[in-house]
Amino acid sequence: MRFIVAKRSASRARSGQAGWSLVELLAGFSILTVVSTFSLPSVANMMETYRLRAATRRVYAELQSLRAGAVSTNTRQRLTSDGYGGLSFEHFDLETGLWVDSGVVAHELADVTVTLPGDIVFAPDGTAPESGTVDVADRDGRHRNVVVSVAGLIRVAP
Repeated sequence: MRFIVAKRSASRARSGQAGWSLVELLAGFSILTVVSTFSLPSVANMMETYRLRAATRRVYAELQSLRAGAVSTNTRQRLTSDGYGGLSFEHFDLETGLWVDSGVVAHELADVTVTLPGDIVFAPDGTAPESGTVDVADRDGRHRNVVVSVAGLIRVAP
Protein backbone atom coordinates (compact mmCIF):
# COMPACT_ATOMS: atom_id res chain seq x y z
CA MET A 1 0.00 0.00 0.00
CA ARG A 2 1.32 3.41 -0.89
CA PHE A 3 0.61 6.53 1.13
CA ILE A 4 0.63 9.99 -0.31
CA VAL A 5 1.83 12.66 2.08
CA ALA A 6 1.12 16.29 1.31
CA LYS A 7 4.25 18.38 1.36
CA ARG A 8 4.34 21.69 3.15
CA SER A 9 4.80 24.74 1.03
CA ALA A 10 8.39 25.81 0.46
CA SER A 11 7.94 29.08 2.36
CA ARG A 12 6.67 27.26 5.47
CA ALA A 13 9.37 24.63 5.29
CA ARG A 14 12.09 27.28 5.22
CA SER A 15 10.65 29.38 8.02
CA GLY A 16 10.02 26.37 10.28
CA GLN A 17 6.28 27.09 10.62
CA ALA A 18 3.95 24.16 11.06
CA GLY A 19 0.16 23.91 11.26
CA TRP A 20 -2.66 25.87 9.74
CA SER A 21 -3.28 29.58 9.46
CA LEU A 22 -6.36 31.20 10.96
CA VAL A 23 -7.86 31.75 7.51
CA GLU A 24 -7.42 28.07 6.61
CA LEU A 25 -9.03 26.98 9.89
CA LEU A 26 -11.99 29.32 9.45
CA ALA A 27 -12.52 28.13 5.87
CA GLY A 28 -12.46 24.49 7.02
CA PHE A 29 -14.94 25.12 9.83
CA SER A 30 -17.20 27.05 7.46
CA ILE A 31 -17.29 24.15 5.01
CA LEU A 32 -17.93 21.69 7.86
CA THR A 33 -20.80 23.84 9.15
CA VAL A 34 -22.48 24.05 5.75
CA VAL A 35 -22.18 20.30 5.15
CA SER A 36 -23.53 19.41 8.62
CA THR A 37 -26.43 21.86 8.22
CA PHE A 38 -27.65 19.96 5.18
CA SER A 39 -26.97 16.47 6.52
CA LEU A 40 -28.49 16.70 10.03
CA PRO A 41 -32.17 16.75 8.94
CA SER A 42 -31.65 13.64 6.83
CA VAL A 43 -29.94 11.88 9.74
CA ALA A 44 -32.87 12.77 12.04
CA ASN A 45 -35.33 11.49 9.42
CA MET A 46 -33.34 8.27 9.08
CA MET A 47 -33.41 7.76 12.87
CA GLU A 48 -37.21 8.19 12.95
CA THR A 49 -37.56 5.66 10.13
CA TYR A 50 -35.40 3.16 12.02
CA ARG A 51 -37.45 3.66 15.21
CA LEU A 52 -40.66 2.97 13.31
CA ARG A 53 -39.20 -0.14 11.70
CA ALA A 54 -37.88 -1.38 15.03
CA ALA A 55 -41.25 -0.89 16.71
CA THR A 56 -42.97 -2.71 13.84
CA ARG A 57 -40.54 -5.61 14.13
CA ARG A 58 -41.18 -5.69 17.88
CA VAL A 59 -44.95 -5.94 17.37
CA TYR A 60 -44.41 -8.63 14.72
CA ALA A 61 -42.16 -10.64 17.06
CA GLU A 62 -44.63 -10.31 19.94
CA LEU A 63 -47.45 -11.61 17.72
CA GLN A 64 -45.29 -14.53 16.59
CA SER A 65 -44.50 -15.32 20.23
CA LEU A 66 -48.16 -15.09 21.17
CA ARG A 67 -49.15 -17.47 18.37
CA ALA A 68 -46.41 -19.94 19.36
CA GLY A 69 -47.58 -19.72 22.98
CA ALA A 70 -51.15 -20.56 21.95
CA VAL A 71 -49.96 -23.65 20.08
CA SER A 72 -47.50 -24.83 22.73
CA THR A 73 -49.87 -24.42 25.70
CA ASN A 74 -52.97 -25.51 23.75
CA THR A 75 -54.91 -22.45 24.98
CA ARG A 76 -56.35 -19.37 23.31
CA GLN A 77 -54.17 -16.31 23.68
CA ARG A 78 -54.81 -12.71 22.77
CA LEU A 79 -53.14 -9.36 22.33
CA THR A 80 -55.05 -6.42 23.74
CA SER A 81 -54.38 -2.81 24.59
CA ASP A 82 -53.67 -2.37 28.28
CA GLY A 83 -55.18 1.12 28.31
CA TYR A 84 -51.87 2.83 29.08
CA GLY A 85 -50.33 2.80 25.61
CA GLY A 86 -48.85 -0.67 25.98
CA LEU A 87 -49.79 -4.11 24.76
CA SER A 88 -51.06 -6.79 27.12
CA PHE A 89 -50.88 -10.54 26.50
CA GLU A 90 -53.56 -12.75 27.98
CA HIS A 91 -54.49 -16.43 27.91
CA PHE A 92 -57.89 -18.03 28.29
CA ASP A 93 -58.30 -20.06 31.46
CA LEU A 94 -60.54 -23.05 30.71
CA GLU A 95 -61.40 -23.64 34.39
CA THR A 96 -62.69 -20.13 35.11
CA GLY A 97 -63.74 -19.23 31.57
CA LEU A 98 -61.95 -15.87 31.90
CA TRP A 99 -59.05 -14.15 30.21
CA VAL A 100 -56.03 -14.04 32.53
CA ASP A 101 -53.21 -11.53 32.19
CA SER A 102 -50.01 -13.36 31.28
CA GLY A 103 -47.96 -10.67 32.99
CA VAL A 104 -46.13 -9.71 29.81
CA VAL A 105 -46.69 -6.15 28.70
CA ALA A 106 -44.72 -4.40 25.97
CA HIS A 107 -44.19 -0.75 26.88
CA GLU A 108 -40.83 -0.33 25.15
CA LEU A 109 -42.37 1.10 21.99
CA ALA A 110 -41.00 4.62 22.41
CA ASP A 111 -42.13 7.45 20.14
CA VAL A 112 -44.72 5.32 18.33
CA THR A 113 -48.42 4.69 18.70
CA VAL A 114 -49.77 1.16 18.35
CA THR A 115 -53.44 0.89 17.41
CA LEU A 116 -55.31 -2.40 17.57
CA PRO A 117 -58.57 -2.94 15.67
CA GLY A 118 -59.77 -4.90 18.69
CA ASP A 119 -58.28 -7.92 20.37
CA ILE A 120 -56.17 -10.24 18.24
CA VAL A 121 -56.84 -13.80 19.33
CA PHE A 122 -54.95 -16.97 18.44
CA ALA A 123 -56.62 -20.36 18.79
CA PRO A 124 -54.75 -23.43 20.11
CA ASP A 125 -54.15 -24.57 16.51
CA GLY A 126 -52.42 -21.26 15.67
CA THR A 127 -55.25 -19.80 13.59
CA ALA A 128 -56.98 -16.51 14.28
CA PRO A 129 -60.80 -16.42 14.42
CA GLU A 130 -60.70 -12.98 12.81
CA SER A 131 -58.09 -11.23 10.73
CA GLY A 132 -56.73 -7.95 12.03
CA THR A 133 -54.26 -5.20 11.32
CA VAL A 134 -52.09 -3.60 13.96
CA ASP A 135 -51.21 -0.04 12.97
CA VAL A 136 -47.83 1.28 14.14
CA ALA A 137 -47.40 5.03 13.61
CA ASP A 138 -44.69 7.50 14.55
CA ARG A 139 -45.23 11.11 15.61
CA ASP A 140 -44.60 12.36 12.05
CA GLY A 141 -47.61 10.40 10.77
CA ARG A 142 -45.74 7.59 9.03
CA HIS A 143 -47.47 4.21 9.34
CA ARG A 144 -46.55 0.55 9.07
CA ASN A 145 -48.97 -2.32 9.52
CA VAL A 146 -48.67 -5.81 10.93
CA VAL A 147 -51.38 -8.00 9.40
CA VAL A 148 -52.74 -11.21 10.96
CA SER A 149 -54.75 -13.46 8.64
CA VAL A 150 -57.44 -15.95 9.72
CA ALA A 151 -54.93 -18.71 8.99
CA GLY A 152 -52.74 -17.22 11.71
CA LEU A 153 -50.10 -15.95 9.29
CA ILE A 154 -48.42 -12.73 10.38
CA ARG A 155 -46.76 -10.33 7.96
CA VAL A 156 -45.52 -6.75 7.88
CA ALA A 157 -47.21 -4.59 5.27
CA PRO A 158 -45.61 -1.32 4.19
